[in-house]
This record gives sequence, structure tokens and C-alpha cells, in this order.
Amino acid sequence: MTFKIALNLILAQSSILRFWHLESIPPQTENTLLEGRLLSAATGVLMTLVVFYFSRMLRINRKPSLLAAWVYSIIPQAIEQGRIYSPIQLLTFLLFLSGIIITKYFLKKNNTKLYFTLATLVFSVIPLYWWIKYPPLLPVDSILNNLFILLSPDLLFYRNITFWWGGLREFGIMYLFFLPFIILGLLKAFPGKRFLLFILLWILVFSAFSPAFPESREIFLAVPLWSVLTGTGLFYSFQARNIYVKTVATGSTLFLLYEYSQLIHYYFRHYPLIISGNLDKIHGAF
Repeated sequence: MTFKIALNLILAQSSILRFWHLESIPPQTENTLLEGRLLSAATGVLMTLVVFYFSRMLRINRKPSLLAAWVYSIIPQAIEQGRIYSPIQLLTFLLFLSGIIITKYFLKKNNTKLYFTLATLVFSVIPLYWWIKYPPLLPVDSILNNLFILLSPDLLFYRNITFWWGGLREFGIMYLFFLPFIILGLLKAFPGKRFLLFILLWILVFSAFSPAFPESREIFLAVPLWSVLTGTGLFYSFQARNIYVKTVATGSTLFLLYEYSQLIHYYFRHYPLIISGNLDKIHGAF
């Protein structure tokens, strides 16, 4: 019963963050598709649930999986993409949902090699499409530069440049105080960790290959994976017996809640004003 209440509260929070004043925040342009915004918001809320089941698919326990779902619901880029018409939001939902369904109903055996092979094939499709549509591909130095940008603290925690004119560029893809929990999630051994890191690496690589980088936003596909790592680290940080670890975890959580409140204030008060001055620079459905 407690689990169901917690999950429903997380879904309620996710719904409020994505549907509240959706028709006016962000401001509409002449190309705005309100139906598209509603679809992105709906799939954004459902992705909160998908992240939970994806974490469970990796054989992670229920409590860290709940935390992973909560983390996804409040990540800045997930909120941003869940309130506009976002094809990458829809693609993320379809890919992860398909992965869960295929794993549960068609790959009942724990065949790790098959999982790795399928993930490699799926995440090779987009670079192949780019090679056909935009030959030749980016030079190696540009790809490496893109990769360094994607892994930079500036992009991850301070300034998201992947959707410059219409995005939350005053915030990173995620919060700075996720960092201690991500580190712990990377250090902690848990089921499915190797597979998760493999997919994360693939997403980083093919995002770096994008001819439209940084505006292509493929890096959003990694947000559910960062959520699982953060949720796992958050859970184990409070399970630790070491007083220093618990102190750092408590302090980071308090600062995280402060960052979250800053985001909410900025998004619903200042972000609409900034976007209003950039509407002529936002092309395509918004």
C-alpha cells in the first residue's frame, strides 16, 4: 500500500510539472502544436512510470526504482521537453517502453549477449541514417569535440545548450547535487549496471556524431539512464553506515531541494519572459 501511494504521488507531481499552464508556458509561437504539447506532456508523465519499470527490468529493488522515477520526474531537461512538442521525448518513450515489453514477453531468458546485440543494433540506426542523408559524416575532431561537450560539467549541471532559443539554458541537463549520487551509483555494484552503462555510452557516442549537434537533442535519450544511476546512488547513500556518507547525502539532498525550488521559480516566472523575446528564432513546431 505504501509503495502504491508513493508511486501515485510521484506520478501526480510529474503530471503537475508537465500539464500546469501548458497552453501558456512556454509562450506559443505561430508554429505551436498544442496537441503536440499535450502528447509530450502525457508521454513525459508515462516516462516516469517507464523509468520505474526499466529500473526493475535491470533487477534493481523497488525502493531505488521509485527514487529513479522521482528523479526523472524533476530533471530539468525532462520538464523542459515534456512541456513542448518534442519528437525526442516521444522517441525516448517509445524506445524504453518497447525495450521493456520485448524483454518481458519475448526475451524471457536472461540472455545478456542478446541484450547487448539488440541495443547495439538499435542505437546504430540513427548514425546510419545520418550517413545516408548527410554524407560525409562529421570529421573526427568535431566528433571528439562534441563528445567532450556532452560529458562536460557545464552541459550536465550548469548550461544546457542543446535547445538554445527554446530551452532552459540557465540550467544544466540535471541538478549539480545529483553528482554525489551519480558517483555512488557508478561505484555501487547492482544488477544490470554493465548493460545500463553500455547503453549510456552508445547514446553519448551517437549524439556526438549528430550533424545537427547541439540542437539535435539526442542526448535526452540518456536522461532515464542518469535517473536510474542517481536513484540507485540516492538509495544506497542513506543505507550506508558511514556517518560521513550520510552527512554528505543529507546535505546534498537539502541543496538538491533548493535547486529544484529555484528551477520551479525560474521556469514559471522568468523563463516565459525570456522565451517571449526569442519566439522569432524558434523554428518548427513548439
